[in-house]
Amino acid sequence: MSIAQEVVDRMMVKCARRCCICRRFRPTKLQVHHIVERSNGGSDDEDNLIVVCFTCHSDVHTKVPFARRFSTAELRGHRDALVLLVSNGSLPTIDTDDTDEVIARIVALAKVSNRSDTSLSSEAQEILFKAASQEDGMQGYVQPIDHDGGFSLLAGSVEIRIPDRRAQARYRAGFNRLLQSGLIEHIRDELFEVTDDGYLAADELASTVGQGIEQSETG
Repeated sequence: MSIAQEVVDRMMVKCARRCCICRRFRPTKLQVHHIVERSNGGSDDEDNLIVVCFTCHSDVHTKVPFARRFSTAELRGHRDALVLLVSNGSLPTIDTDDTDEVIARIVALAKVSNRSDTSLSSEAQEILFKAASQEDGMQGYVQPIDHDGGFSLLAGSVEIRIPDRRAQARYRAGFNRLLQSGLIEHIRDELFEVTDDGYLAADELASTVGQGIEQSETG
């Protein structure tokens, strides 16, 4: 038995179609989650429901050793805090759900960054970030493709087309650097996958370059 549609509608309106955990505007990528699962006696009452995006929904269910899981009280707190922000009109009026736009901006800033404490080229950073950032069944996968026109890459579900031979050499070197650094690993045939260290590096990249985005917008 599914949650009544009128209850789902009220939850979506109260949260303005934002995820209660990450607070991002995710209009078509949301789920209404039971805070206390039905199997544990949870009801379909609004007090036992929270709106979360697909990514955060997965995090809520993930059991990672030594990591603190979301508690019932914390989930309700996140929900109530977001509902209050929505009702007070305190959320930004300009928002985007375009992941490709965010990736493009981060990659662009990474390419002009002259940070001396990184050993990854801008091409390696682009491959890693695009692969780790996809929110579908191809998340984390990297596949180099050799063809008559030269060389290209699949990073998650995004194809990186590289028509110029000089650029192809840089992307090959970036791919090999990720492999040598243990940020991606070979699975089978021509398929590779981002490792745990790779995801941590992608998060660090997003955090570091994201600071550049904020500075450029406020400067």
